[in-house]
Amino acid sequence: GKDKIVAALGEQLGVSLHVGSIDASLPKVLSMTPALSLGQIELGNPPGFSAAPMVVAEQINTRVELGSIFAGAPRIIALEILKPVVSIEKNAAGRTNLQVFVDGLSKKAGEAKPAAQAKPDASSLAIENLLVAGGSLKMAGEPLGSWGDINLKLNGFGKPRQLKAVASAVMIGGHQARIDFVGGMGPFAGPAMPVDGKLKVGFATGGKTHLDLDVALKGDLSATAEGPTKLVVT
Repeated sequence: GKDKIVAALGEQLGVSLHVGSIDASLPKVLSMTPALSLGQIELGNPPGFSAAPMVVAEQINTRVELGSIFAGAPRIIALEILKPVVSIEKNAAGRTNLQVFVDGLSKKAGEAKPAAQAKPDASSLAIENLLVAGGSLKMAGEPLGSWGDINLKLNGFGKPRQLKAVASAVMIGGHQARIDFVGGMGPFAGPAMPVDGKLKVGFATGGKTHLDLDVALKGDLSATAEGPTKLVVT
């Protein structure tokens, strides 16, 4: 069923998926939610963006509902992306490829039926957690747009409410900066990127001066987000 699972994953992600290798150990297969490790991954851009891959990753781990494999309609219930390099682009409407991708995941997860009700000829995607570990981010045309050591966890797909979010990243290049966020993101609709949580930013200017910023952030990341702020200059 490995080929079916890969095909189902690509279909449900809504983007092209290229996989270099697939591995499944016997103990994992014997569990009720067997896990597959997909190596040398390329995720294409959503429609409306360039032909270059949106994500190149060393490995993607998935968990699949065991009964759904024998039914011929794999039901993927978790997704973990390890050491991805994400290239961010904007379309003519001002939305990024990552926004469109996450929005598509939310819609597909929300439409997914319970296993007992699922049709045997239809695969489904019901992500409980989306985890990104050790990633890097490049934003086209942005002077401060390269980030590394990115860790992100989104929880709560398939429900019409905010996703629980925990994220951290370190700036790559001449500046030294770190961002940490804990709170909620979404639900995504159109170009909007709702956010509500605590943001911490540490920034070194290159000398001995260091800025620490704590923000109770709320609003729309695609437009304006603001909140009470504490700034410490050392």
